[in-house]
Amino acid sequence: EDEMPIELPPLSGLLFVNKPSGWSTLPTKQRLDDPSNPANYPCLSDSVNEWLYGHPRGKARMKLARADQERWWTFQLGQQQQQQQQLAESTSRDDTKKLHKKWKKIKDKQYEKRSSFEPRPVHRLDIDTSGIVC
Repeated sequence: EDEMPIELPPLSGLLFVNKPSGWSTLPTKQRLDDPSNPANYPCLSDSVNEWLYGHPRGKARMKLARADQERWWTFQLGQQQQQQQQLAESTSRDDTKKLHKKWKKIKDKQYEKRSSFEPRPVHRLDIDTSGIVC
């Protein structure tokens, strides 16, 4: 009962791209150390972010993803509030105080996540994946 549901993005929030050979998924140390010369260290996440925020189709994609994400959070937080009310009705007064403190902490974390929706790269899921960013 205390477990939070797995947060999976809506399909509109997924964007599959091909990483060209020689490109890094995230900015490398060399690129961060020498930001004036990004062409020497191409980075897929920077390229995708430039497209998402600069190209009309990218902007439309971000707008849709943000709207779907907002609907998901509205539904998720509403469900959580209903569960909390049901549980509060069936517990003692002392336990309810403890639960409210715990719920406030969870709620604050979720509102922080809700307000900080940003695209992030994820490695493809295959046998030679070195790591998955979740």
